[in-house]
Amino acid sequence: KVLDVQLVKVGEELETVKDEVQLKDGRRKKVERQLEIVKESVASSQEQIALNKAEEMEVLEKMNIGEEQLSEKEDLVQRFGEKLESQKELIKKYESEMEREVMENENMSKEIEFAHTELNVMKLNMEEVRIELVESNSTVEKFTGKVAVMERKIEDRKFASDELQSQLEDSTEAC
Repeated sequence: KVLDVQLVKVGEELETVKDEVQLKDGRRKKVERQLEIVKESVASSQEQIALNKAEEMEVLEKMNIGEEQLSEKEDLVQRFGEKLESQKELIKKYESEMEREVMENENMSKEIEFAHTELNVMKLNMEEVRIELVESNSTVEKFTGKVAVMERKIEDRKFASDELQSQLEDSTEAC
């Protein structure tokens, strides 16, 4: 009976751990999706930076064409420089967010691995309890059989004792 209670308790714990594993797996997948979005954004920003650099070079070449366009071109270069700096800051921001997401993902992976390990240990414990329960039931069945045999023997001996007692009384009366 205690083993049955333990078996039920282990089963409940097993279900709880399974639910936790599924919840953590869902979080891990969400983080992976967010990581993909960040990677795409970083790639887009890098492409934009490359384009900006190409445009900046083009502007620098045009500066040599004429003095009258110089101030206009300087403004354009400055805007591209600011845009480039803005893009660099954006990339740094995404990189730090991506690093944080990767770290969280690694931590979740470790937690999931740990939960899987715990789940496997619980499965082993549950199997041990089940085996002990089977052995216990087998032992109870053996003892039940032995008790039944002993009760039969006691009844047979009681009957034989009663028979002998009756014979003894008969022989005492005959004397």
